Amino acid sequence: MTRFKALMTAVIVVSFTATVAADAPKQDDDKGDVKKLQGTWQVIKLIDSNEKATPAEEAPRLKIEFKGDHLIFRNDKGNRVKKMKYKVDAAKKPKAIDIIDIVGSVESEGIYKLDGEELTICFTDSRPGEKMAARPTQFKASKRDKYSLFVLKKVKKADHRPETEVGKKEKTKPDNEAIQGEWQVVSLVSDKGMSKEERERIKSYFWVFEKEKILLKLEMALKVVEVPYKLDTTKTPKTMDLTIPVGDRTQHVKCIYKLEDGGLAICMPLGQDKPRPTEFKAGEGSKCFIILLERKK
Repeated sequence: MTRFKALMTAVIVVSFTATVAADAPKQDDDKGDVKKLQGTWQVIKLIDSNEKATPAEEAPRLKIEFKGDHLIFRNDKGNRVKKMKYKVDAAKKPKAIDIIDIVGSVESEGIYKLDGEELTICFTDSRPGEKMAARPTQFKASKRDKYSLFVLKKVKKADHRPETEVGKKEKTKPDNEAIQGEWQVVSLVSDKGMSKEERERIKSYFWVFEKEKILLKLEMALKVVEVPYKLDTTKTPKTMDLTIPVGDRTQHVKCIYKLEDGGLAICMPLGQDKPRPTEFKAGEGSKCFIILLERKK
C-alpha cells in the first residue's frame, strides 16, 4: 500500500469512528425518552389550534397511551379512538416528535418535553389537502400556525384497565372480517393528473364494506354505488381488486391496500386497466392516488 493510500484509509476510519460515536448518544437519548413515554397519559390541559381551551372537566376524558413505537388515543371509556406510529428525536431543541400514518408518511410534526410525571406536546394540526405547517418552536397553541397544545400527566398502573380487557377489545381479526363496516375518507394524495373536482368527489364518499361488495355512498344522497371487491392477503403488498360499474360497462381497478391500527390505506392507479401499483407512492409522476380512511364514528 502506498503512503497516500494508507493516509486516506486512516482518514476514512477516523471519520467513520467519529460519526458512529456521535450518533450513539443520540440513539441512547431517543431510546431513553421512548422508555419514559411508555404507558398511559391523561390530558389535563388542551388548547386547540383555534386557541380555545377545552373545559377542565372535559380534558381528562382523553388519554394517550404510548405502547412500543405506537401512540394510541383513547376516550374516557378506555376504547381506542386512533392508533398511529410515532418517532422522537431527543437531540433536537426542543425535542421533536413525529406522528406517522399507516403508509409511513408524517401526518403531524411536534415538539415535546418531559418533566417527571408531566408531558407537554405541541403538534401541528394537519388537515387533509392542506400544506402542513412548520414544526413548532415553542410550546404554545396558535390559530395562525395551526398548533395544538397538550399537557398530560402519567397515569399510575393501578388506574389502568386490565391488560386482558384491552387485549379482548383489540384482538386481531383476519382482513376480510376486520375491514367490514363503514369508513370515511380522511385524506387523499394524488398525482397531478387528477382534477380538483375528481379529488373532491372521491373524498365525499363513505365506504361500507359488506361481505364481497363495497357500498359507496354520499351522506345526504340516496344513490349508492355497489362495487364488488376481492382481497388477496398472500401478496406483498396485499391486493384489492375492484369492479366498478360505469354506465353499462364495468371498470376493473387493481389496487394494493394496508389495514392496521384502525386505519385503511388504498393505493389505486389513475385510469382503468392500468398496472397495479407496487408501493404506496402517489407523488408527481406516480400515476397513482392513495386514499386514507378511518372508521366512521
